[in-house]
Amino acid sequence: MQDVFTLLTLPQTSKAFSALPVQPQTAGRTSTREPSRSASPPRKVARLDAASDAASGSSVRTAGDAQSIADRRGPILLRVVGHPIKPVPDSVNEADYALVRRTIRMLVTPGETGTLPATYDRIYRACRAAVTEAGKGEGIYEAVKMELERCVGTIERTLASEERKSVEWLVPFTDACAWFEKQVGLLQSLLAYLDTIYVAEQPQLPKVKQLAYSMFTDSVIKSARITQAITTGIADWLEWERTNRASHPLRSYIPRLVQHTRAHGLYADIVESTYITLTHTFYIKESDELASAGAMSAKDFLAHVQARSKEELERAQEVLLLESVAAVQDTADNALLAGRLQWLAKDALESLMAARNDAQLKKMYKLFAKVGGLSVLSAAFKLYIQKTVKAIVTDEEHDEEMVPRLLEFKAFADKLVTQAFVDETPSPAAVSSSTQPAPSSSKTPLPPAPAPATHPNREFQYGLRDAFHAGFKARRNKPAEMIAKHLDRAMRRGQKGKRDEDFAAELDEVLALYPFTDDNDRSNWPFTARKNDIDLPPWMQQDLADYTEFYKKKHQGRKLDWDHALGTATLKARFNAGEKELSVSLYQAVILLLFNEETTISYADIKEQTRLGAATDDAELQRTLQSLACGKKRVLRKQPSGKDVNPTDVFHFNADFTDPRYQVHINSIQSKETPEESKRTQSSIEADRKHALDAAIVRVMKAKKELSYEQLKTATIEAVKKHFVPEVGMIKQRIQGLVEQEYLRRDEDDMNKYIYVA
Repeated sequence: MQDVFTLLTLPQTSKAFSALPVQPQTAGRTSTREPSRSASPPRKVARLDAASDAASGSSVRTAGDAQSIADRRGPILLRVVGHPIKPVPDSVNEADYALVRRTIRMLVTPGETGTLPATYDRIYRACRAAVTEAGKGEGIYEAVKMELERCVGTIERTLASEERKSVEWLVPFTDACAWFEKQVGLLQSLLAYLDTIYVAEQPQLPKVKQLAYSMFTDSVIKSARITQAITTGIADWLEWERTNRASHPLRSYIPRLVQHTRAHGLYADIVESTYITLTHTFYIKESDELASAGAMSAKDFLAHVQARSKEELERAQEVLLLESVAAVQDTADNALLAGRLQWLAKDALESLMAARNDAQLKKMYKLFAKVGGLSVLSAAFKLYIQKTVKAIVTDEEHDEEMVPRLLEFKAFADKLVTQAFVDETPSPAAVSSSTQPAPSSSKTPLPPAPAPATHPNREFQYGLRDAFHAGFKARRNKPAEMIAKHLDRAMRRGQKGKRDEDFAAELDEVLALYPFTDDNDRSNWPFTARKNDIDLPPWMQQDLADYTEFYKKKHQGRKLDWDHALGTATLKARFNAGEKELSVSLYQAVILLLFNEETTISYADIKEQTRLGAATDDAELQRTLQSLACGKKRVLRKQPSGKDVNPTDVFHFNADFTDPRYQVHINSIQSKETPEESKRTQSSIEADRKHALDAAIVRVMKAKKELSYEQLKTATIEAVKKHFVPEVGMIKQRIQGLVEQEYLRRDEDDMNKYIYVA
């Protein structure tokens, strides 16, 4: 239990307590000791004036007494009983001051093996007395400063003259740092009153630990000889480990070096910068040597880079701070791959793709992503896919194996795009957990980190699709033919015990090859090729331009083309009879919008402003104006009146237009069909009829099993007569085609008889 003296700092100039009359004490309670700050002062017993006898300090007041005291109002008198405190002699203060100085010298003297002149508690109280009672704070602080200067000077000279060099020199250096930091920590604890009383009143002065560390940093670590020795030790250690690809016997001293330089604020300037510079220099040299010697293939060099990257990651995680690990690994990767990306992307990718090594390809993707080489890898990937698909398609000797080979290769390429060539995005849960503080107890199990979300790289997706397109063009019609035959054989074989889902999935895989053929290009668009165009209003053209830009960003590698002849629009028009909603073609809408500015426009002005039609053919413009001014629903009037539109006509807005319906549809006038279009239409009809004839012949033969040619011809005509009347020559061609496709066969004895093949 502490006494009042240790809890209160009493003013030296006041006689408040010594002026009080002294109550006599028994002999057993009288102290005859001399005052000293190393022993407890005379005991003062404080009690309330309303207290009872001498044993009241330990007695228990009743509830009534406590309530009586609580209810009492007025000042409470404090009476101190005991001998008066005598002033502390100067000799005692000087003794405490000398004790503190001796302690400081012994603590910060390198090589000192003697014991301290007193216990920690005695030194602590001596410092308190010297600072608070004797006012020796400035003297103690100067003593600390002087002894620290002597200490760091001795350490610097000792380390500079150390016989051990290179990595071995780091051993005495880390030992010296550890000793100094330990001694400073003890000194800070013993001189706590110096920091809390004297230094606190001098804001320009650093505290003991801050003073010691700054002096050690400036005089020892920043010394040119010491800094050079540190960098040399790090360089020799790294060179040895990277050359021997093993752990150095003194590696354990590197983390200690890191912690000591970090404590003095020099980790980034000395250790990290040196480490990264040496890493870059070493691997630039190694990369040049391996590439120039030609001893390694691209595949082996890539494996070497991956192994080196793993080594650097493990080494950095063991010896460096966490924030330096990524920078070291990135430096090693960039140095090894500098100027080698094209070579690796071409040769290593080709060998790994041929070996179907998706695991190594995934590592290769991550490595290229770290050094910003994905565009190079994507170009090489696209080129390899195109070359491989072209080789499969043009291999005429193995046409029957074309589709299975394409399916196998596409399945592997799709797997790479969806599983190997993917970018990772940390999940929201992982990001939020990384920002939360760690659990206070080490026993609390950490929840497993959620897996990052992955999404395929679109550049590789579009590259794969474009490469298949380009590869299929090597033989424009053959891939489509072989795909059709493969589907035909698959359908004739049937499921053979397979589940419906599995069989449908196989067919879907084959059908996925169709988009790469040339059968589904614009030549089969059900509308005629665009011959005319029109100038849209600026605001309308801007909307289309904005959408085109959006489309290209979302679908890279695709082309968006606008055919305004197929466009439609809905306009709101205000006539004298009221507002109407007009449903018109885009050509009609553009012409009608011109009448927002003027109510009367000539044919020549309309042509100039819309530029609809070719310079020598105004047929499209004339048909559009005719539908607006000469049809049943005339929203325009023309002068002179007539059924035909001439270049000299003038058109007026018909404000008197009426119609019982609010929504009015104005039909366009279709152009006459050209001979080419008629021929194309007839060809399309014949193609559709071929499929209908094939189906009819198969149905008839499946039911009859055997029929002569005449019987089959008659039955086929009867089957399709409700739809069309087929030509006999076409029926004969379709029968021959089904024989080639092995749906039918001729009888060996009677060539005029056909037999159904089940």
